[in-house]
Amino acid sequence: MQNQTDVITGKDLGFKLIEYIEERYKDSNSISGIRSGFPTIDAMTHGFQKGNLITVCSNLRYYKKCFVMQLLHSIVVKEKSSFGFFSYTMNDQEFGLSMISRETLVPVSKIVAGMLSKQDLNEIQVALGLIFESQIVVPKINSSSFEELCKTIRETVEQYDLMIIYIDSLNTIPIEDDSRSYKNRFVNILKKLKMLAVELDIIIITEYYCYEVDKALVVDDIKKTELLLQRTDFLYSYSDVVLQLQNISVNKDDFDEYELEIHCNTYGLAKVKTLLFDPDKDEFFEEENN
Repeated sequence: MQNQTDVITGKDLGFKLIEYIEERYKDSNSISGIRSGFPTIDAMTHGFQKGNLITVCSNLRYYKKCFVMQLLHSIVVKEKSSFGFFSYTMNDQEFGLSMISRETLVPVSKIVAGMLSKQDLNEIQVALGLIFESQIVVPKINSSSFEELCKTIRETVEQYDLMIIYIDSLNTIPIEDDSRSYKNRFVNILKKLKMLAVELDIIIITEYYCYEVDKALVVDDIKKTELLLQRTDFLYSYSDVVLQLQNISVNKDDFDEYELEIHCNTYGLAKVKTLLFDPDKDEFFEEENN
């Protein structure tokens, strides 16, 4: 006897779509998913949606980390989403300190050194209250294979009813011996992560550090400079949203300019948005009227 498979009939789908479209029509200005903290991303995606695979990529290792941590801070602290942090390179304390630093603007190095003023301590205490109230889960990752990692994710998501998870860079995920090219291996991982997001009805965020780049010349009224173009076409295979950060090396009012390419494959949308980086806060913000 065959196992019964859950199916949605055309009639069921029709009613589901009517309900969804009416809901969006009545509240057209709202964001239906999880806000990223960046208005342009949220406007294009309507927030990150369940079943989405979000990939952040860049050849700018430090700035990519700042961008990702800013994204996660918005999700954890501002959106108060049930969140799982799966990392091979950052432990729970490092992640917690990063979130506190993002909230208080007190550098992690200053916290670690213990060189804190009374004002710093007061702000950290408030930030700790937000951590206590958050729905963060940070599992210890001992997986030696991608399949083991997926098993840990399934168990954690089901146990803690998580809505969104972050998985460390694709570059750090264990890949079993394979004769395929490394890009094809990453495509296979992306495919399985997308399937996992749909299976568990969650949002998965991951990132990729771009090793391969091509040089191009950028010419403007001020100066001529080299731009490193990142080879990331394979990321679009299964990612619903690709966020690609590119430095355009222009200093404006003490802030460096960066291009963020936003590709929302779900709706077939793409846009390049200029971001400014504040080195005092290690934070990106959108340039107005851009």
